Amino acid sequence: NQLNRERYKPWFFYYPSGGDLDQLAEFFHRLFLSGKVINLDKMPMIIIAHSMGGLIVREALNKYDNSDKENKIGLLVSIASPFGGHPAAASGEKHGFMVLPSWRDLNPENRFIKELFRKSLPETIEYQLLYAYDNPEILKISKNSDGVVPLSSQLRLAAQQQATGQFGFESSHTGILENEKMIDHIFERMERIKNFYPESHLEIFRHGGYEVKLTDDYSPVSQYIIHSQGRYWMAVSNGTLKPFFPEQERFLRVIKGEESPKYEVVEDWLRFLKEYPEIDRN
Repeated sequence: NQLNRERYKPWFFYYPSGGDLDQLAEFFHRLFLSGKVINLDKMPMIIIAHSMGGLIVREALNKYDNSDKENKIGLLVSIASPFGGHPAAASGEKHGFMVLPSWRDLNPENRFIKELFRKSLPETIEYQLLYAYDNPEILKISKNSDGVVPLSSQLRLAAQQQATGQFGFESSHTGILENEKMIDHIFERMERIKNFYPESHLEIFRHGGYEVKLTDDYSPVSQYIIHSQGRYWMAVSNGTLKPFFPEQERFLRVIKGEESPKYEVVEDWLRFLKEYPEIDRN
């Protein structure tokens, strides 16, 4: 409820908690990072991951090259993530119990955990490592865990070495998500991320897209663009907004018929302009 919806658009990644973490990371990379499904162009992305989500995102970043075609990441925040695995996972395998794929991946001795930090993060990414240390259990010896994840796992040395900053909060594993100091810290770091687009362009972005029913002839990506960013694309197309980087200049030449489209999403946009001549173009 505290999120400024005019400045940020939240997306959520739902996944089966027992799924194979490497496969989930591959899916996360393709969906959010690769630029092949969701293409944010030069608009920076902020990733916030709690618990197991931190492992999925970190493995996805091993598949990320920070190339021109991929989406840009301005800020990464992990919260109470078991980067060093969990000792109970090793115990389960040792005693021959049937274990879920994700639990197997959490074994500190298995490949997934051992190779999780095999690749350094791009220098362009600010990484905030947040950890919790309040164990709510009645019987406890110390606060060396958050009640679920050992502190030593949250603060794995490799994770600390790659972090821009690290902060601890006296909360339980799930309680940290409601910790006001933690929330304020994240918002403060988010506010520092500068957007590539000028404010005049962002103002049009906030107007969203067009609520029209499109046929399956339009690709899923094109449908998403038209429904969520259509008014911005229209403002660039009709000259209300001036292009401010080379790709936009080329896009405008395509709109004017001076060049041929190279990408399916642009072809679909040209089709949209022809099929909906009555659409509001202001």
